Amino acid sequence: MEGLWLLTLLFTGGRASSSSSSSCPVECVCYDGVVDCSSRSLTTSSLPQTFPSATTDLRLHNNHLTSLPYGTLDHLTTLHNSEIRLDI
Repeated sequence: MEGLWLLTLLFTGGRASSSSSSSCPVECVCYDGVVDCSSRSLTTSSLPQTFPSATTDLRLHNNHLTSLPYGTLDHLTTLHNSEIRLDI
């Protein structure tokens, strides 16, 4: 069993984290650090719960967002640009 765990670590690049921190939300289009979720009719309750940790540019404009859930952007340490417009 220990050999299987080692093999799993080798194939995942030594990462034991969940894939959600690196995969693109189905509601968005992702490329080169950009996560574009603009114009998707997203609401605060339908907003993806996680975004790729390597996101440098997050686009959430032209949606129906009235707020962002607390902590939504906390793990995005490489975020440089964002277009977030809230409908208040």
